Amino acid sequence: INAEYMGLNAGMMATQSLIKTKDDVEVTYQSNHLGHFLLTQMLLPSLKQSPAARIVHVSSILHYMGQVDDTYNATNRNHPYRGMSTYADTKLMQVMYSNELDSRLAAAGLTHIRSNSIHPGYVMSDLDRPFSGGWLQWPMQLSRRLLARRTKEGAVTQIRVASAVELANVGGAYFQDTCIMTLCAGMQAHPDAYDIERRDWLWRVSCDIVGLDPDTLVPQTPEEGGAPSTL
Repeated sequence: INAEYMGLNAGMMATQSLIKTKDDVEVTYQSNHLGHFLLTQMLLPSLKQSPAARIVHVSSILHYMGQVDDTYNATNRNHPYRGMSTYADTKLMQVMYSNELDSRLAAAGLTHIRSNSIHPGYVMSDLDRPFSGGWLQWPMQLSRRLLARRTKEGAVTQIRVASAVELANVGGAYFQDTCIMTLCAGMQAHPDAYDIERRDWLWRVSCDIVGLDPDTLVPQTPEEGGAPSTL
C-alpha cells in the first residue's frame, strides 16, 4: 500500500490525575507522542513507496510551555502531577519528533517524504473534557462558543500543509493558523525543536519504549522479517 499523507491528530489533554496505560506509560505521553511515533515509524515503508509523501503533526501553541530533556519522565515530571504541563511537554515532543524525522529522512536520501508540525488554532472539540465538572467547565464552554473555530475550519492548517504545491519541498517547519493562509515559510518553534542532541535523545528513548531499533529509520515490515511492536 502506498501512502501519500499522514495527519497525526489524535490526543488528549489535561488529565486531572496520573493515569497509566496497560504498558505502564502515562496516558497523555502515550496518546500524544508515543502512539504517533510508533504509527509513523511503522508506516514509513508505505510512505517510502509513494512518489511524494507528507507527514503533518498536529501540535499546539502550548508546546512553547513544554520542557523536554534527558531527565524527562512523564510519570515523575511534576510533583504533584499536572496534566496541563504534561500536555505541553508532549506537544513539544511532537514538534521535536517532526523535525528530527525530517532531518533523518533527508540524511537517508528520502527527501520525497517531508515532515512538518502545525498549531491548528483554538478548535471546537472534546479535548477539554477533563475540565467537565470542575470550576473551569463554564469558562471553557464560554470561550469555546466565542472564540473557537468549527472543526472544518480547524482542519484548514493541516490540509494546507499537506497539499499546498508551494510546500512540496518544505520540511522541518512549524506552522501556526495565523500564518498558514499566506503560506509563509513557517514560524519559529520552541528552541528545543532545533536542538539536535535533545531531538536525538527523544528519538532513542521513544524507540526504546516502543521496541524499535533507533538506528533503523525505516523498519522492516513483518513480511520482510521485521517484528511488530507490542506497544
